Amino acid sequence: MQPGDAVTIGQALVTMAGNGNYLARTKVDEQDVASVNVGQRAEIGGEDLGTAKLPGHVTAVNAVAQKSDDPSNTSRQVITTVQLDRSLPYLRDGMTVDVDIITREAPHVLVVGNDAIRRDDGDKPYVFLVRNGRTVRTPVTLGDANETQTIVKRGLEPGDVVVNDRNVAIGAGAAVTALVVPSPSPHASSPAP
Repeated sequence: MQPGDAVTIGQALVTMAGNGNYLARTKVDEQDVASVNVGQRAEIGGEDLGTAKLPGHVTAVNAVAQKSDDPSNTSRQVITTVQLDRSLPYLRDGMTVDVDIITREAPHVLVVGNDAIRRDDGDKPYVFLVRNGRTVRTPVTLGDANETQTIVKRGLEPGDVVVNDRNVAIGAGAAVTALVVPSPSPHASSPAP
């Protein structure tokens, strides 16, 4: 501000930054907000934080849903506040972060990418395993899923190599070369209902 500048009612004149107790405000889609509660654990990361992941917890879930800023998103969103439990020396007010709210944990489960799951004519799920360079159709029993992954309750063993591709040209007995992709972080592989 300069002397003589006009100000309006409600206009912010000063922003004060602290050096601790950082908060992250995130937008939760309306269909997911029922799973979010005050006190839930959260993990904060992002490009500006490099490989660091900071723990946090939900401190507030707004009572009002608002229209998304993204014109392609028709759902409404609820502002949710997460307090960081610790900080980093280079963390600053106004930085952009990614927030993962842990709504449910399912330790020690096998998950596959949703693209790996196929269904037969009777709507029974199966996946293709890779054995000796060829695909083998294997029926599976599924558990909870999220938008990217599904828990497999029966049909797979740790270390099985699964075809994670919906390519219809891949069928039983197809010759394939496995490309190993690292698993995501543990919380991301625990689908929420």
